[in-house]
Amino acid sequence: MKFLNDRYAKVFNHKGFDICTLKSACPGQGDMLGYVIDDARFVDQTFDLIDDAVKAINTH
Repeated sequence: MKFLNDRYAKVFNHKGFDICTLKSACPGQGDMLGYVIDDARFVDQTFDLIDDAVKAINTH
């Protein structure tokens, strides 16, 4: 991971960007259940679907 810590696992790669999700999440402790892109340009963005993350990469 370039920007994310080891709590995340890569589940997909699109155009060289890793799309990741938490290995183990606890929403009660504030963990998000969606997908994130391992790149500083997408910091603080969470996507409900991998397709949404792919669209964000394509439009960036």
